[in-house]
Amino acid sequence: MIEIQFTYSAWYFLPFSLIVGLILYVYYFRNSDFKSSSAWILAILRFLGFALLFLLLLKPQWVNTETYAEKPKLLWLEDQSASMSYHSDSLLWDSIRSAWPGKQDLVAEKFDLQTYSFGAGLSRDSASDARYTNIQAALTEAKERYYGESIGAVVLVTDGIYNQGLNPLDLPLQEMPIYTVAYGNQGLKSDIGISAVRYNSSLALGRILSVELDLTAQQFLGKSFSLDLRNAQGAVVQSKSYVINRQDWFEALIFEIPANDLGLQRYTLQISQAEEDANPANNQRSIAFEVKKEAFQIAIYSPNLNPDVRAIRRALEKDLNYNLVYARSAADLDLEKARLLIAFDWDESLISKIQDLKLPSFFMANAQSNLSGLEKLELGIGVEPEAEEQFAVPNASGLFAWPQQMQELWQNWPPIEGLYGSLQKPDWAQVVFEKRIAQLETGEPLAICGEKDGQRLALMLGQGIWRWRIQNYRSQGNTDAFDELFQDWVDYLLSQERRESLEIKFEEKIYAAESSRVLAKLYNPSGELVNSPDLSLVLKSEEGEKYDYRFSREANFYRLRMSGLKPGFYQYEASCALGERQYQKKGRIWVAENTLEKQDLQARRSLLQRLSQSSGGQYFEIRESDSLFTNLLALNTPQVLSERKIKSDLVNKWELFFVALIFLSLEWFLRKYWGSY
Repeated sequence: MIEIQFTYSAWYFLPFSLIVGLILYVYYFRNSDFKSSSAWILAILRFLGFALLFLLLLKPQWVNTETYAEKPKLLWLEDQSASMSYHSDSLLWDSIRSAWPGKQDLVAEKFDLQTYSFGAGLSRDSASDARYTNIQAALTEAKERYYGESIGAVVLVTDGIYNQGLNPLDLPLQEMPIYTVAYGNQGLKSDIGISAVRYNSSLALGRILSVELDLTAQQFLGKSFSLDLRNAQGAVVQSKSYVINRQDWFEALIFEIPANDLGLQRYTLQISQAEEDANPANNQRSIAFEVKKEAFQIAIYSPNLNPDVRAIRRALEKDLNYNLVYARSAADLDLEKARLLIAFDWDESLISKIQDLKLPSFFMANAQSNLSGLEKLELGIGVEPEAEEQFAVPNASGLFAWPQQMQELWQNWPPIEGLYGSLQKPDWAQVVFEKRIAQLETGEPLAICGEKDGQRLALMLGQGIWRWRIQNYRSQGNTDAFDELFQDWVDYLLSQERRESLEIKFEEKIYAAESSRVLAKLYNPSGELVNSPDLSLVLKSEEGEKYDYRFSREANFYRLRMSGLKPGFYQYEASCALGERQYQKKGRIWVAENTLEKQDLQARRSLLQRLSQSSGGQYFEIRESDSLFTNLLALNTPQVLSERKIKSDLVNKWELFFVALIFLSLEWFLRKYWGSY
């Protein structure tokens, strides 16, 4: 079908015709010596010439609509995580895979074949030996990429083992039939291993670190083993012995390690005396934690029960350096001992004490809060005590250098009960979150933070942040993003008295051969955050190997991404020069070996069977790949009729200008010929 469309409204042609027609009428018929027939010919020729030129000014397009048959999509998702290469039949796996390209070409005649590999996420490129497996993320991203398009089938080649993301069975996949191809060990003859280890990465000197771990054993009935806790020198500091009393054995236990030495400490959990173990890779785990000099008392004051209090407490309890003290009355508050106050209510008396002590404080305001009391601190001005639904938008250029992925995650969290009005941000404060109302980006502060006359203060305008923690768990299977948000916020407030001129922050867990992020902040003698000088970082391993890095600048801080490190301890030294002053920061980091993909090598065939069944697909063993291709070719998936529009701009057609020129030239010639000069 062919049609003509205009970039600008064709209705403009109506007033044009009336105006030009009136002008031509006056020119040719009211005061003209032409005969009536000649006047009509001249008027029509001139009108056609002008009309054609005007229509070209409206940018007309010649639109040809074609209907064509579109093949349904066939999404081929292949698991290329490291666990796929650890199974016992890896030679069979390689031989079968080598025959797939030719068979895929046959399938491509019927389907629009789209091939991907996945580990932690979906990728067009090879994800060979990826160190994480996230089946849920791969399926979700595949569905989102082809949303609204016809998906004939999804082929999922995997061992079904995942160590990131949610259970793929929880996904709504009815519109996407999944044909699973199972590969891997069906059952281990005998295996005993450490399946999970949980502990805090830092604690105060003199405290006790609890290391929780889960032990599992299969086909090990009647066998005995011992679990040793060894220090960095390899000496056994604790040991426990076990006898397996059932085929599918599980035991949860706790090791307690006293934090008697400052600095980074390393220990190893090792299973010994285990006979005929089919997977010895999961018999050992290394742990490292930092022992700091003191714990910081954080006072949380809320006279009324508030679910936000519990959410923040749960986030901060993960760090043993925080000693949380909860008070429901002002009389129970011991502000002399507190290093930080998180207040859900306050009066003028409390504000005065905070000012006198210069105590870092975090105010969580709601519609019932005493906003006028905060005016002494230059906070809460311009806000009305009326609640409205507001979304939090992180300020990317603010105090905190949060990763982009985390910021995008926060923007999808549910709204809170924000406060009406436009907060007047004092000059000393920076915006942490801006507020969004429905789809309107207001640019107005929802939360601010900063330092006023040597006192660090923060204000959050709203309540209901407990919903963020729940949403974080629902979407990611953990609360890490929520917890890190408030841990970073509290850490900034606590650093009021202990801020160093040069701060270096490594990721909590650094794994060998993986990329990790390092952030740095430099404060000049006036306490301002600057990044004008070049900042370098030198790492030195226990074997004497040196790694030199240079930070890149971003906003008013530094950022560095490092990779390729081997497991072990590293001494680090960061240094720069600002004017005549030298800045230096030294310390130690621990780079752990990522053995996550080796911990569990039993293929999850039942999961893949249920995944195929619930989505309307089929289940195949890797040896049955020929049957897979046969079934795919036999699928009765109709082609989808789609339309595409081919547009051509008529303003680029010089022939039309030539036609307009002919009309106007002919009118000019006849007018001269008939005696008009």
